[in-house]
Amino acid sequence: MQSRIEGRHLLLITTTYPNPNQLVHLAACAEHLRNRPNVTWFVAEDRHAPSEPVTRLLQGSGVAHEHIAVGPSGIKGHPQRAKVLELIRARRMQGVVYSMDDDNACASLR
Repeated sequence: MQSRIEGRHLLLITTTYPNPNQLVHLAACAEHLRNRPNVTWFVAEDRHAPSEPVTRLLQGSGVAHEHIAVGPSGIKGHPQRAKVLELIRARRMQGVVYSMDDDNACASLR
């Protein structure tokens, strides 16, 4: 993840929903993101409110993050991703935006 984006801020968006592997996938992402500079990790759950287990995982991750919930929608993360993009625009955050889904993207961080 270094070459072309070294020194640039990474705004990573992970949309997630309640499922048996949710915490396992998020923990793997957190492990890969730990100690990486210039990262803000947005985790958006498909729920009415952020879940306590995900909140605890993120708080203990050591990764700069924001945890929100949008829904429940049941439609594969689109409303959640749209809400995070809205937040990024409203705050005029600068950086590289990457949709890092909890079930597949962490393999590319190795």
